[in-house]
This record gives sequence, C-alpha cells and structure tokens, in this order.
Amino acid sequence: MPDGSGHMQPFLEQALAGASSFAGAGTGWVDALRKAGADAYAVHGLPRRRDEYWRYTNLNALAEGAFELASDVTDVSLPDLPLGAAGDIAGARVVFVDGRMRPELSDLGALPDGVVVESLDAVLASAPGRLEPWLGRAVRLADMPMAALNTAFLRDGMVITVEDGILLNAPIHMVSLTTKDGSMIQPRHLVVLGEGASVTLVETHVGLSNAAGFNNIVSEVFLGEGARLDHFVLQNESMARVHLSGAAVEIAEGASYDSFVLQSGGLIGRNEIRAYLNGPGADCKLDGVYMGTDRQV
Repeated sequence: MPDGSGHMQPFLEQALAGASSFAGAGTGWVDALRKAGADAYAVHGLPRRRDEYWRYTNLNALAEGAFELASDVTDVSLPDLPLGAAGDIAGARVVFVDGRMRPELSDLGALPDGVVVESLDAVLASAPGRLEPWLGRAVRLADMPMAALNTAFLRDGMVITVEDGILLNAPIHMVSLTTKDGSMIQPRHLVVLGEGASVTLVETHVGLSNAAGFNNIVSEVFLGEGARLDHFVLQNESMARVHLSGAAVEIAEGASYDSFVLQSGGLIGRNEIRAYLNGPGADCKLDGVYMGTDRQV
C-alpha cells in the first residue's frame, strides 16, 4: 500500500502478521532483526525506477500482484528434481521446495567433520544464539530494500558453517524448486567459512510449472582470512516468475569470492551483490551471463 510519499510496500502486512509464528519468535535479537527489516522496508518501500540502482528494473508486477507466502508442504519426490539442469554434480545436495528446506530430499551424508549444512528454521527454533554473531550483520538494510523485506520475513533458508582450514573437495549443491502459482518465497541463506577454508557452492533455481510468483532471496556470506568461496548460480525459473536475488559478502584479508551467475528464466531476473573487501589481498570476481528473450528483463 502507498504511504503518501509515492512509496509502495506490498507484502509488509503479510510479514508483520506472520512474524510471531516464525521460528525464533520471542528471542530478543531475532525479533529485533525482523522488526528492523520491516521498519526499513516501511521507509523505503518497493524500489522504483527513479532509484539509481533500479532505474532499468520495473517492479510494477509486484505492486500489482497478489502473491502469498508459500506455507503448505508440496508433495515432491526425488524423481521430480530437475538435477540435470545444473549438470551431473557429485557432492552434497540441499533441496528447498517453495522456500522450505526438505531434509528427506537432501543428501548431506558425505560432508566431512567440520562442515555443517542445516535449515535456518531449525536453528532458529533450537539454538538461535548460534546465529547471532552472523545473521543480519552483512546486509545494510537502508541500501537494500528487498533485503529489508526478506529480513522482515526471516523464516527458512540454508546455513553453511565450515571450520578453519577445511578444503571441501566436492561442491555443495542447493536445488530450489518453486511449484505454486501465485506463491512468494523469501529464503535467507547464511554461509560462514573459517580461516583458510575453501568451498564450492552451486545453486540451481527452477520451477516445476509455468506459474507466476515472486522469489526474493538473500544470502549473507562471511569469509575468514585466507578463505575461498566459488559460487555458481543457475536461474531457470518460470517465464512468469519474478526472481530477485541479493548477496552481501564480507571478505577478510587474503580471502577470495568468485561468483558466476547464469540467468535464462524468469519474467524479471535480477542478481545484486554487495561485496566488502575488509583487508589486504581480499579479492572478488563477479561474472555472469544473462540470456533474455521476448519480454524478459
């Protein structure tokens, strides 16, 4: 809804209404983080084309849409997973369906000691204090309005923590499926690599139907001194779906972040990365290929 200044804040009422039922509700710092996201989004609203960073992205489809946060569990089996979309990737697999992690479809058995991949929802429910040093610390809410909205909806996502010195030989492959027409997902991912650790993370985002919807994905990445993250993203969502992705990456001395994004799906596909080089020798490489056709942006 407009606030009298020309700003639009679609989805804010949904976030405020759902906050008390999301995991971690009642934990002081978690409640404060969700509120900070809601407050920032209330001030800035949906980005408009007069905003310099968004001048080529028209989000009227969001302001006019009636997207609802996906809540019920979709019945999906392993044969339904379009794993071939990202090639034959050997390694750990993490599956999300409509924004919720599905352990029964994931395969994390090959991960070595010192590498933990888990659901944000589960950690917020059982041990939220483990996340307090990291969650919400990399994203500047005033500069990333869609990340502010994502923070207001803070519910589920992927948490990866890797101890110092661990070199993971096989990649971690996150598969995110969307299945519902008119659905909205707001995943929040957190990646923390210790000093000297090295990981390859592959993300595949696909839809099982040509359904309209809205993905608003935010990742926070913390790389310790000398750590390395190679991050590959394939977005091949429904041609009727809006897919917005934002990442905030904190890169310590001597660490490196190497990102490659391939986008071929979505009515609107946007990938925004804010990288912060926090010491000598910190390195960041951002590459991508965008294959738009017809009415795609």
